[in-house]
Amino acid sequence: MQHKRRPRNDRELPKPAIADVLAEMGADPGDIPTGFGWVRMRCPFHEDRTASAAVNHDPETGGFVCHANDTCPRGDAIKLLQLGLGLTFRDAVKRASDLSTESGKGHSRKAPKRRASDLLKGML
Repeated sequence: MQHKRRPRNDRELPKPAIADVLAEMGADPGDIPTGFGWVRMRCPFHEDRTASAAVNHDPETGGFVCHANDTCPRGDAIKLLQLGLGLTFRDAVKRASDLSTESGKGHSRKAPKRRASDLLKGML
């Protein structure tokens, strides 16, 4: 006897602006560009004297990573909502959808893109 497969749901997950998610968590989205669309910020998951985390505000590849230790979460806007606000995946997707709707299509802020050669000029 064969089991019937459930129909696959091909809906895309909402992609709110990561700055909106950080604001929802009460975190400052940072303003120190590091290049390639990433911006340094203080990690909202632990005390920081210096900015140890980075956030990418790009609408398609936006993400968050903390370089201080491996116990901090890393991921996209939905993962941040899950871990930062203690939501289930389903609730985080719903909240992400609400955030996307509140800010139009989301993506309210993009970090300036810089080339590696521009970064090297500042070092030399």
